[in-house]
Amino acid sequence: MTSQRRATGTGGLSKRADGLWIGSVTLPTTDGRQRRKTVSSRDRNEAIRKLRDLHQDVAKGKVTYAPSMTVGDWLDYWLEKIVRPNVRPRTYTSYEQAVRLYIKPHIGGVRLDRLTPAHVRDMVAAVQKVSTRNGQKAHQTLRRGLQAAIGDGVVDRNVAAVVSRPAHIGSDIDPFEPDQVRHILRTSLQHDIYPTRWLAAFLTGLRQGELLGMEWDRVDLDAEVMNVGWQLQLLQKVHGCGDPVDGVYRCLKVRPGWCPQARWDHPAGFRVRECHRSLCWTAPKSVARERFDVPLIPAMAAALRVLREQDAGPNPHGLVWHHTDGRPVSPREDNDLWAMLLKVSGIPHVKQHAARHTTISLLQARGVDEPTRMAITGHSSVAAHRGYVHVSARQAADAAGVLTDLVFAGEV
Repeated sequence: MTSQRRATGTGGLSKRADGLWIGSVTLPTTDGRQRRKTVSSRDRNEAIRKLRDLHQDVAKGKVTYAPSMTVGDWLDYWLEKIVRPNVRPRTYTSYEQAVRLYIKPHIGGVRLDRLTPAHVRDMVAAVQKVSTRNGQKAHQTLRRGLQAAIGDGVVDRNVAAVVSRPAHIGSDIDPFEPDQVRHILRTSLQHDIYPTRWLAAFLTGLRQGELLGMEWDRVDLDAEVMNVGWQLQLLQKVHGCGDPVDGVYRCLKVRPGWCPQARWDHPAGFRVRECHRSLCWTAPKSVARERFDVPLIPAMAAALRVLREQDAGPNPHGLVWHHTDGRPVSPREDNDLWAMLLKVSGIPHVKQHAARHTTISLLQARGVDEPTRMAITGHSSVAAHRGYVHVSARQAADAAGVLTDLVFAGEV
């Protein structure tokens, strides 16, 4: 490792053999043991910037080590300084909710250096009484947070790692039968409940955000394909009025969106475009998914042609599906429409994700191979990545064509 000398007392900057620059600062302690905090980047200037920011945080007392630090104090720091700058917003939200709703109410006040596996087991057991999935999330989040604490030299071991991962049996999502799909589509048409929206859900297998964020300029009706390079997501801004004092922000607002100086705080490399208020287009993680054109069977393309011709109202965002006043349809509103459609159809309510399960199941039942199915539906797994480079546009179009029998002639 090549060391770059800096002024005494300001920390060190070193370059590892793999090209990663590492900056480190000695943290103030009260127990006489040396503790260090590190930052890293492949770009030397970025590493220097991170190191300077860390020095400022240490000087302000935001980063320190003391035996009196609680689990809640550390997790709050972990979320804002380590998690938020490095993960996608929805991942951060998932961790933040687990910390706020499941971990802190049970062990947030425990001193970090006195946290034991018994504390963790008790916390998980309490959360699991309400939801086994949430118990699993709480354990996973705490384990990651404590692992980061080890990296920062705040604790010596991860007590959550010695506690077995909580069991969780997820509820099965049964796909619809073909007759049920036809009935749902017929009902949406008869009652004018965004019929092409649900037709697209069943005939493409795309995710909710991918369809809600679909723009006309990414739909090629001549080639009968549409690109899924962006999806619509609900993102949250952060307070722009400064750090809170005793848990209270200067704007005196609780929710970041109410802060007059609210701002976006997206991690580096996260590509996003604003749409309407908190609704934004975000790019997928996978480059292959971003470049993939989903084939449209003739019936789907025909339905979209009619929709485009009839779309005479305001549409400032160029969306395929939107409110009559031009506003995008939010995920919550979309879920409400789905619930209403199932109710009118006389079908017991299931999550909208059942439509995606149905598409995949029907493709499989009709002999479409696994790599092609995964390429069409965008599953992010090793098998999916292997399949992207082998699936041609013709294969994908032929595969999607087997879903034609879901459509009633003349009803699109």
